[in-house]
Amino acid sequence: MQGPGLRASVSCLFVFLLIPCLAFANSASVPSAALDAFVNQDGSVSLSYDIEISNPEGSDPLTSFTVSLPSSDFAVDQIHAFRCDPKTGMQTEQDGKMQAEQEGREQFPVAVSKHPDPQMDTEIVLDLKEQPIEPGTSGSICVNAPIRNNVSQDLHCPNYAYVTIRPTLYYGKKNELSDLTLNIHLPDGISASHVLAQQEWPREQMQYSVPVSAEDGHAVVHWNEKKPLNEIYWVAAIFPAGKTKLKKAYDGLQTEARIVPKETLELDAYVQEDGNERLIYALDIDNAGSCKSVDTIQFVLPGKPQSLSGSVNGKMVNVSPSNTVNDNLRLYMGNSWYRPYNANLGANKIAPGDKGTIRIETVVRNEVKLFDTKQSRLSVELNTIASASGYWRTDSSWTTRIHMPAGVSISDVDPSEMKVAEKETEEGHTVIQWKQTKSPAPVSVSFPMGNFKNIDWAGNDIDQWKFALLHYQRFPQLGSIVGRGAIFLSPILLMIFIGIVRRILFRR
Repeated sequence: MQGPGLRASVSCLFVFLLIPCLAFANSASVPSAALDAFVNQDGSVSLSYDIEISNPEGSDPLTSFTVSLPSSDFAVDQIHAFRCDPKTGMQTEQDGKMQAEQEGREQFPVAVSKHPDPQMDTEIVLDLKEQPIEPGTSGSICVNAPIRNNVSQDLHCPNYAYVTIRPTLYYGKKNELSDLTLNIHLPDGISASHVLAQQEWPREQMQYSVPVSAEDGHAVVHWNEKKPLNEIYWVAAIFPAGKTKLKKAYDGLQTEARIVPKETLELDAYVQEDGNERLIYALDIDNAGSCKSVDTIQFVLPGKPQSLSGSVNGKMVNVSPSNTVNDNLRLYMGNSWYRPYNANLGANKIAPGDKGTIRIETVVRNEVKLFDTKQSRLSVELNTIASASGYWRTDSSWTTRIHMPAGVSISDVDPSEMKVAEKETEEGHTVIQWKQTKSPAPVSVSFPMGNFKNIDWAGNDIDQWKFALLHYQRFPQLGSIVGRGAIFLSPILLMIFIGIVRRILFRR
């Protein structure tokens, strides 16, 4: 592996602000900026910037460039900068230190000094007078900067560490997009399956999982976005601290989400003509990168279950109603009739880096609803949710399949979001399938009333009331809706009561 600093089998949590503060004396722009960050066991981080600058026609020559480092804990005489045109080529490591020798790139050393303003103690100024970037041209600047004492304890995970690299100021051109790249090179011996990477800032753009790969025996966090440079971006890499030197104080943003497994959920819903639904949840959990075990799965049901069972990797687990709902799951629960349940894994919990499959089977009652009274159509809606945390990874996926009973043809069904729904026939039954990524969303399908019974309807809709009374044999729960006293009437009196109401509602 190439990279500065001491390599050891240690781990820590990193929070990186990718983009240095780039201050311009004129209208120059930054088409691309790349940062490779190498972690050292002594608690320092060695940064290697490669910044492309474009100076438009009509501007003054660019003779000065300011980089705001993530910390003021550096020695300016240990920072090396140079013009490194053209862009192709690479930096190399010799004797544990980054060298300016770059294959296929020019090397013009650039003087580095601290910013003259004491309040800007994280900023360094690059003197480009000897090698200015002329109007109408582009150039690259490379900076190698070691930052000391940047590893602290993690707030949420015992035996984990946290490193923060952040600027105090930022100068940039508003709304101008740049190609931004960050690679965090973790120490040798760290498995990619034990690394959790996150974009923690901006909050409204939070990513609870950023890609991590294994390269040449070590884990590398990858972050690449086209973003405006006037924004601030934090990317965190989380893994066990080992023997890494830690600061005593907690530091950084410390986002609380530490269980963010990759989740692949398949929900098969079998719609029955008696108005019930048989639901089978199959949730694959890949707990790569989490610092905590998955010991509970929370899922939601569209109605009250007649039966309910759960298992993990084939071993039975306890399933029970939940009095609380994860805040993130609550956002996706939608209608109030959805009920949260917990599958408590107990001794079968899924440890960090491990995998497991949770299977939930249930039958819920009266989930076929009246949809269109004019065309006598019914509907089924599902909100496919089963999750360990509710923090959706970008590589998680959600598949929902609704299996219709025999006799309902493909041409009869009308699924929501036709552009993402697929229709097919499976063993003589029509099946509607939705595939989603990143986060789940409700799906629904409508179909003819046919021979369905035990149909639910909206009690506050007069048209649905009329329809239910006309077809009261299909709505046996009608007696509990028309009035609390009606459920105590004998069947004969109830039939008389329904007949009177029908005459009143439908008389001309």
